[in-house]
Amino acid sequence: MYTIKDIMEKLDELAPIILAESWDNVGILVGDTKQKVTKIMCALDVDRAVLQEAVRENVDCIVTHHPFIFGAIKKVDYTTPIGHGIKTLIQNNISLISMHTNLDSAAGGINDIICEGLGITDTRVLADPTNCEPQEGLGRYGQINSMPLNKFIEKVKQYFGIQYVRVVGDLKDDITSVSVCSGSGSSFIGEASRVSQVYITGDVKFHEAQDALSKGLAIIDVGHYASEQIVVPKLKNYLQQYLDIPVICTGVNGEVFRTL
Repeated sequence: MYTIKDIMEKLDELAPIILAESWDNVGILVGDTKQKVTKIMCALDVDRAVLQEAVRENVDCIVTHHPFIFGAIKKVDYTTPIGHGIKTLIQNNISLISMHTNLDSAAGGINDIICEGLGITDTRVLADPTNCEPQEGLGRYGQINSMPLNKFIEKVKQYFGIQYVRVVGDLKDDITSVSVCSGSGSSFIGEASRVSQVYITGDVKFHEAQDALSKGLAIIDVGHYASEQIVVPKLKNYLQQYLDIPVICTGVNGEVFRTL
């Protein structure tokens, strides 16, 4: 028999809670460490559709990347998305664990997964880590075999399973060095420009793109959801290695943007 405590301990081995940013909210957000766990669902986010799916699937633990509860809560109003979600979790005896910036920063976490998938080698941490091991911290950068930016973009789209990206830079430029930061990584444009020719991230704004261009840095904006969704099956496979209970991925597509 496994408990929430067992699941949390195994996840902490993958992405130690201590690696989370100070502003973040990670770990067990709803639940009891002594609760028995018989089935787990992995998802990027929790919303009404994911909760309905968890109830249908008789899941008693959801593991997400994004924290469902982020800021302070002064009241639990069942008519709000957060209040309804908390009510649903408690009524159905479902615990919720979130692994956010600790999973971004961990060795073997989201950014290392992206580098491996895109063939980026000799990787190093992009953002200067604080009180971390050399291989831990936000973002990564490294080397690829030389190819034109437009060819690399096609490789990026295929890896993330998307049809479109937003691009800053000359498509004919040969690329040999790449930085990545899952989610919203525009705050690291300066760091990326010093160590790479192209930066893969999401949620880049217009003036941030201008800044990158002025620094000679190409940008491939794959979107927030696509840049992080790739970790969900990895979480599932990791837990399945160690647990003799069903572990599933959500079937809900949480991308809110559509290209028309």
